[in-house]
Amino acid sequence: MIEGLGGQAHIAELLNERTGIRISPQAVGNWRRQRIPYRWRSTIAAICAERGIAVPAGFTMPRAHA
Repeated sequence: MIEGLGGQAHIAELLNERTGIRISPQAVGNWRRQRIPYRWRSTIAAICAERGIAVPAGFTMPRAHA
């Protein structure tokens, strides 16, 4: 998904523009290992929808704690 949206630097730029919250490209790059934090998922899902990129089912739903 990260590459489909233009890579980590582009995603960081988009999130900075849309939310006004500074996020570094390195932080976005960490999402490859640590997954995209739920705090950003609704914004990422909206960007994907605008570009016709499918997101996995349940992408914006937090996991239930066991």
